[in-house]
Order: sequence, then structure tokens, then C-alpha cells
Amino acid sequence: VLLSLIHDVENLMEIRGGTVCLGHTGDEQAHRMASTIANCDIYKNINKDGTSDCLRCFNNGESHTFEINRDEKERASVFSAPIRDKENQYGVFLIELNKGTILEEWQQRLLETVASHIAMALHLAQQASQSRRVALLEERGVIARELHDSLAQSLSYLKIQVSRLEKAINEGSDK
Repeated sequence: VLLSLIHDVENLMEIRGGTVCLGHTGDEQAHRMASTIANCDIYKNINKDGTSDCLRCFNNGESHTFEINRDEKERASVFSAPIRDKENQYGVFLIELNKGTILEEWQQRLLETVASHIAMALHLAQQASQSRRVALLEERGVIARELHDSLAQSLSYLKIQVSRLEKAINEGSDK
């Protein structure tokens, strides 16, 4: 799904490629979920200042454009839009621009909107997963109570039977 989304953005905006990485601001290494960039290892390089490109991508959690070295001869511009909702940042949506391309304001807003929709989808997936976990814990609790009640009932029945046997044995020995 993410790959088809990136392809749609590529076709609409005539860009070089895109990547969706999941992680948080300050993470040194993010998890690449989807990418249409052939040489995607460029985002793993260590910069001259010692920072990883993951830190450059996340920056301070705001949309920004930065330069990378694709190889020894070629530089490229990358636009980074944070994938976040009101509370959490889930990652970044990276778009590698064609040489000499500068994004217009409407293109930046579009990319930020796409990133926020990805964040909503991730948030909903987390909520669904949490709901399943809660339902499973509740079901386990019900089973545990039923087992406890069933065991308690069996033990009570056995206690009554033992009392009756003791009484029968005591009455039998008196005779």
C-alpha cells in the first residue's frame, strides 16, 4: 500500500523517488517501511559532522529540505515531512527531488498531508492492535474466573463428601 502511494506521489509531482521510514525524533536509526529509491542505502550514511542521515531526516520534527551525497559526484535534495499526529511522531516521509527541482508551497502541503494521513493509518492500526490485546486479556480473565469458580466448587463438594465420610466412619465405630 505504501509503495503504491509513493508511486502515485512520484507520478503527480515528477520526483526521483520516495521513502517512508518509521522511528522517532532523536532516533539514530529508523526502520525503512517502503522505498522506491534504487540506492536506498544513501540514507544510512554517516555525515562529516558524525550524525547519521536518520537524524538529518527527522531533524526537529518539522518539514525541511536538505542535501545528500548520492555518490562521489552527485548531490540530491531530499524533502522530509514528519509522519505525526497531535501526540506522536511515527516517522518521516522522504521525497528525493530531481536535480534542480524546488517544491512549490502546494507540493509541500500535499506531502505534509499525505504524511499526516499515513500517521492516522498507523494510529488506527495501533488502536486496533491495542483493542485486540485488551479483548484477549479480558477473555483470559473470564476463563481464569470460571476455572477458579469451578475448582472452588469441586473442592467444596469434596470437603462435604469427606465430612460425610468422617461422620459415617465415626458413627460406624461407635456401634
